[in-house]
Amino acid sequence: MSEERLRSQISSAEGTLASAREDLQRLQECRARLISRQSTLDSAKSDFKEPELTADTWHGEHATKFDDIRDSGIVTPYDNLADVKVPEAIDQVDARIDQTNNLITQQITQLDGLKDSLEKEIKED
Repeated sequence: MSEERLRSQISSAEGTLASAREDLQRLQECRARLISRQSTLDSAKSDFKEPELTADTWHGEHATKFDDIRDSGIVTPYDNLADVKVPEAIDQVDARIDQTNNLITQQITQLDGLKDSLEKEIKED
C-alpha cells in the first residue's frame, strides 16, 4: 500500500476515533443527567400523594373522585416515568456507551495497524 494511502487512512481513522470519543463524552454526560433526574423523581414521589385524604381532611364522593384522578392521572403515570421510562433510557444509553467503547477499541487497533504499516512502508523506501 502506498505511503499516501496509508496516511489518508490514518487521518480518517483518527477522525473517526475523535468523533467516537466526543460521542462517548456526551453519552456519559447524558447518563449522569438521567441518573440525577431519576434521583429527583424518586425523592418527589411521595409529594403527589399528599395530602392524604382521610375522614378528617376530606371525604365523600368528590374526595373519592379526586383520589381516583390523582392515582390514575398523576401517580400512576409518574411512577411509570420514574420506575420504567427513566431506567429504560439509562439502559439504552448504557448500551450505546458499550457500542461506542467497542468502536473506540476497534479504531485504536486499526490505527495501530495502519501506523505500523506506514512505518514499514517508510523503512522500505
